[in-house]
Order: sequence, then structure tokens, then C-alpha cells
Amino acid sequence: MSINSVTLEGNLGADLEMRATPSGKEIGTTSLAVTTGYGERKQTSWYRIALFGNYATAMAQSMRKGVRVVVQGEISIREFQDNSGVKRTSVEIACRSVSAPSAQGQEARPQQTQAAPSQRSAPAVDDFDDSSVPF
Repeated sequence: MSINSVTLEGNLGADLEMRATPSGKEIGTTSLAVTTGYGERKQTSWYRIALFGNYATAMAQSMRKGVRVVVQGEISIREFQDNSGVKRTSVEIACRSVSAPSAQGQEARPQQTQAAPSQRSAPAVDDFDDSSVPF
């Protein structure tokens, strides 16, 4: 048995960008900046995050550049060549849930109202046909 699970807290690097696969499934993508360390050892790592289906649509309004979020999901690493032919590596997270941390640094409790889509959990990633996802 294998477990692939990651929880990250950081700031969104851009608004959630929505698009659809050729089969019509919604995908929302953005970047997440996670800063670790302190002083001269402070370092920021960037991750690509993706939300799928109706969850992506519901989260589109609340996921804006600069917003601090906690994401939970599955991590993958992809290697590719950029337009200049340089080999690059991208760390990507298929999100199962996204929430906003409270002021005390604790994750906010999920709410069931329409007014707070950033507190809802995503449907299982396994329920999404990812054969047309470009990453």
C-alpha cells in the first residue's frame, strides 16, 4: 500500500485560472508560495496546484493572488523542457481540499454554507478523469 498526501500552507501566487478539458471538465490552476526558514536561511518554494470539476468552479471566486491558504492533496513531480530547451522540474499538487487558516494559525473549521466556498472539501481526485489534463 502507498500513501501520497501533502499539506501545505502558503500564499497564492495568482488568481485561480479556469479552463476546461476537451471533454468539458473544469480545471482550476494557480501557484502556491511556501516560505520556510528564517533570517538568511529563509527560502520560498513554488508549487503548482490544481482543483478539478465543480470544486474548481466553486473555489474560483475566493482563490485570489496573495490569499493565504492551506491545501491538502496528492503530490507529483513532472520534468519537462521549456521553450528554450532547458530541462525544468515542476512540483504539482492535485488538491482534495483548500481552506483559509484562522488568525491564530490554526486551520479554520469547515463551514457548510454557500457563502464560504473556500471551506468546502473537494470530491475525491479519483472521481475525475484526468486523461485530458496537460500535466
